[in-house]
Amino acid sequence: MQNIKGYVFVLLSSLLIFFLSAKVIVSVEKGTKLIESIFEKLPIGVAVNDAETGKAVFVNSRFSGIYGWSYNEINGVENFFDKVYPDPVYREKMKQRVLADIASGDEKRMSWDNVTITTSKGVDRVITATNIPVVDRGLMISTVQDMTERALTLQQLELNLSRTETLLKKLPLGVVEWDKDMKIILWSGDCEKIFGWNQEEVEGKHYSELGLVYTEDNQVADGIADELVSGKVGQNKVKNRNVTKDGRVITCQWYNSVITDADGNVIRIMSIVKDKTKEEENTRRLERTAFYLENMSDPILVVDLDLKIVETNSAAEELWQEPHGSLIGREVLELFPKAEHDLHLSEMKRVSGGTVKSRFVSAAITRGGKIIPVELSGAAIFKNHKLSGFTAIVTDLRECNVFQ
Repeated sequence: MQNIKGYVFVLLSSLLIFFLSAKVIVSVEKGTKLIESIFEKLPIGVAVNDAETGKAVFVNSRFSGIYGWSYNEINGVENFFDKVYPDPVYREKMKQRVLADIASGDEKRMSWDNVTITTSKGVDRVITATNIPVVDRGLMISTVQDMTERALTLQQLELNLSRTETLLKKLPLGVVEWDKDMKIILWSGDCEKIFGWNQEEVEGKHYSELGLVYTEDNQVADGIADELVSGKVGQNKVKNRNVTKDGRVITCQWYNSVITDADGNVIRIMSIVKDKTKEEENTRRLERTAFYLENMSDPILVVDLDLKIVETNSAAEELWQEPHGSLIGREVLELFPKAEHDLHLSEMKRVSGGTVKSRFVSAAITRGGKIIPVELSGAAIFKNHKLSGFTAIVTDLRECNVFQ
């Protein structure tokens, strides 16, 4: 703002001195037209007033256009403040501030940023106004710039940043900002939760100094970092093992993006990191469970609270003579005679407390309608201490001597 003010002061003062100097060779008429022509082409609003009387010497069209009032409508201190600031509280605040700054005679105080004005049509605008006294000529130059678009852009940017910060705070994600040498600049609170170090402990350090990457994964991590720092890629992602402050080995997914300057040079790298350790453990657990189910010789049925089949094995598909995958999503009671449904429901109700297991004889109905005697050994399934479904091992009794 000081640069703009200085530019305006030098330009306008030079023009006025040139025009008002007794040494000017051109005629007053030609000089006036020259000044007016230059003022009209300026990208800001300009009003030149007699400092003593307040009478306008010159006002360009941009001045009236930005304020949204003709100069006659806002000429004079009272008219100006009454028209431009319709809200009485804001008007009084601005009036006291502006008049006090002008009375101080301090040019540094005669600049007012992010001021909201109201046009004659009731439209609010954001402006920057500056007064430049030319003491030796008895003049006051008033300038105005329309900053509405810039203010709206900044407002939208702040809103977007606020939304982004809120989103990042709610998500279980860490955010890391690195410089071009992969030294840490920003380390979010969630990073501290994931890895154990706080911002002060990691700031200015390379990830190798912290031992952040598991030794066997260092080569992969270094390759990913080199791609980013060199500008070879704009973004990439990698899943690797990391080491926490207390020495635990965890698995993390990293999403990395490069930030460049106007010339395309890499200046920052932003990373979002998610701790996937539990997810990886659950995946391995499910894989082990699936392997266990698939390799069991007896049919297995797992149902949810809606009694829909969510897991089974090939032995069950073979018993019920169903194509692979066709049992998933079906209601489990469809696999048994209607006369047996009440028995199945009562057994599930009995085990739902989790303290007992069930074992009873029933019959299975195959895809072709064949009845097969079976025994079910069932139990309830709990997740986070809440009932989530039921499971049963089914034994084919056709070759069982006891049954015969």
